Amino acid sequence: MPTPRPRSTPRWDEAAHTPGLYNTTRRADYGKRFLYTVIRLSLAAFAGLCVYASYEPNGLWLAAPLGIALLIIALQPWGDKSPAPGAWLGALIAFTQGLITYLFYLPWIGEYVGSLPWIALSIVEALYSLLFGAGTVFLLRAGRAARKREPHVSPARSQKGGSKAARDSSTSKKGSSSEDRLSGRGRVRAHRTITANEFLFTVIGIPAWYLAVEYARSHWPFGGFAWTRLAWGQVSGPLLSLARIGGPALITVATVTMGVGIAIIFRRIWIPGLVITLVIPIVAGLAWSQVDAGPNPSTERIDSFAKSNDVAGSDNGADNGAQADESDTQAQSIQMVSKESGITYYRASDSSAPENLVTVAVVQGNVPRLGLDFNDQQRAVLANHRDATLALARRIEDHKSPKPDFVVWPENSSDVDPFLDPLARDEIQQAAEAVGVPILVGTLTHPGDQERNTVVVWDPETGPGERHDKVYLQPFGEYMPWRGFFRHFSSYVDMAGNFSPGDDNGVVHVRSGKTNALIPVGVGTCYEVAFDGAFQHAVEGGAQIFTVPTNNATFGFTDMSYQQLAMSRLRSVEYDRATVVAATSGVSAIIRPDGRVSERTQIFTEGILHAQLPLRSTRTIASYSATIIEWTLCGLGAIVVLGAAISQRKPQRVKSK
Repeated sequence: MPTPRPRSTPRWDEAAHTPGLYNTTRRADYGKRFLYTVIRLSLAAFAGLCVYASYEPNGLWLAAPLGIALLIIALQPWGDKSPAPGAWLGALIAFTQGLITYLFYLPWIGEYVGSLPWIALSIVEALYSLLFGAGTVFLLRAGRAARKREPHVSPARSQKGGSKAARDSSTSKKGSSSEDRLSGRGRVRAHRTITANEFLFTVIGIPAWYLAVEYARSHWPFGGFAWTRLAWGQVSGPLLSLARIGGPALITVATVTMGVGIAIIFRRIWIPGLVITLVIPIVAGLAWSQVDAGPNPSTERIDSFAKSNDVAGSDNGADNGAQADESDTQAQSIQMVSKESGITYYRASDSSAPENLVTVAVVQGNVPRLGLDFNDQQRAVLANHRDATLALARRIEDHKSPKPDFVVWPENSSDVDPFLDPLARDEIQQAAEAVGVPILVGTLTHPGDQERNTVVVWDPETGPGERHDKVYLQPFGEYMPWRGFFRHFSSYVDMAGNFSPGDDNGVVHVRSGKTNALIPVGVGTCYEVAFDGAFQHAVEGGAQIFTVPTNNATFGFTDMSYQQLAMSRLRSVEYDRATVVAATSGVSAIIRPDGRVSERTQIFTEGILHAQLPLRSTRTIASYSATIIEWTLCGLGAIVVLGAAISQRKPQRVKSK
């Protein structure tokens, strides 16, 4: 007869049987939870600062994956002392990270309208991070579920006998700390790699889910706000070359994947973490080295001379400074010149011409003063751009500057409708006839009862021709959704425009002023450069070169111009096109097809850029598949998160009859 198994003696719970001790222990637990919550939120705030540091003009591209890694670390369990946060706390942690990022990234929103719009937009953008935080908590739990079910004793020890294995297991349980469990020592010493579950839910799921949330932020509501995409902070790093394959979406996924790898390294799972973190930039760097950058420009400063003398017809516009040293990369080398009250001229020349080249001139006429009263300066701004173009024409006539194929004026360079105002029409025609080549003029038009933001080709012989009406309009700026509702919160609501979007593909054909050949130019006006559809449609329409006319005068000396320039650089790489950025008050720039800035102006100065740029009709992989790649990854992220959430649902209890 088998010996009956003795009943185990119930363990004495001192806290439950000692008056007051239970409440003291409970308060201590609450205090510990609160402390770890504060630490997690502080870590998320620092992660937000890191992500912000990756954007221009900071340009610390590696800070973005580090910030994502810190956010993931804040969302994962920290041993027994601080288990994994719940979905609500995870959402709050991610919200904190997003809010800090956008508060530092978007202050230009409130430069002249106060802090309320800036803070409100930052909060709205950070609300999407709630989804990422909650979803990532589910993904991390699902990834570690299989690891928890695995035995914690190494196979080598289990083969030495049950009693020895039990003693080792018991010793490991008593001696291993929470740090050991996180780092892979002690109980989980055998786990030096990641499981299949972790690979699916963490390495693949988290980047795809981040992209899905970013896609929602960039498309909804009111067309979304794509300005905050993570990819814009990678234009100074090796991940930029991935734009040719999958556009900004693939760069975002690669950045987050690197962050996941850093978080895995933090757990001291070295080899998988290092592979995930390092292979991506190495592969991207190798792809970068194979990029055909086209002719290597040598940038030189031509001269700076008094505007009043040149416009008046003076022939003694001598060079006021020494020639700048030749440079083959960034514009910093050409900005270190003497600043004088005049127009600064720059030129990028090419000695070799293995492909079709076009000469482009960019006119930055500047504005009389800063502030929201830009519209009150309409006549003065138009006069500035006319006078600068007349000065350029005199230099061409004196053989001091090469004759361009066409000239680009910025957005709002003529904020007076030349189709309704004869004086504005005459000034633009005068400038076009003087320079002898077509001008792309940023202006306002009023077809029917609508108002549109338009770029029109102004030919010196035939006058106005093809035009592009801005398709992607800026809400709360160029138009005001729910105007009556938002009027209760700010008096600046009525300063927003009432523009109507266009419906063209963004391509205008410009007749070369030297060869009479038609040049298909893709136009993305200001805010449009942040949206994938703008230049995608232009490339499909046959655009061989891009231009981004913009007006940043209402944002002062903020980072806005540099952030927008980074987007233009990424678009150049994505579609393998040279890009000409023309700004009323800066920054105007010449961007090569590989994303390098060969020359640029300074903010709130008058300047003219001259450059020879390639015309290209080839198409990158991204021009065919970027949208498909983005939708596929977004769908994958949503499916994986949904699967992780369903797998963690608690089974319902069945009531016994």
